[in-house]
Amino acid sequence: MAGYNTTFEEDYMRFHILKGMNVDPFIMPYRAQGARRRLDPLVAHFARFVNKRLYRTRAFDEYARLTPAQRRNVATVIGQVEAAVSS
Repeated sequence: MAGYNTTFEEDYMRFHILKGMNVDPFIMPYRAQGARRRLDPLVAHFARFVNKRLYRTRAFDEYARLTPAQRRNVATVIGQVEAAVSS
């Protein structure tokens, strides 16, 4: 479940750990029942990226249509998660 009381960093960390365990992750974006607000675009892009198994051919920051600020934030998160997992 992505986007339910979690940050993108936590969601990416779970994905990265599962991928490292040779598990095919599947992301289910959280959308509150009866909610009128749209899904967070970053969560929607990430779910599509993972669920279509695009992570096998490219990095997330290369896939998603992100603003320059979002791209920097995502690159920072990915770098932090990969450093934390490798240490």
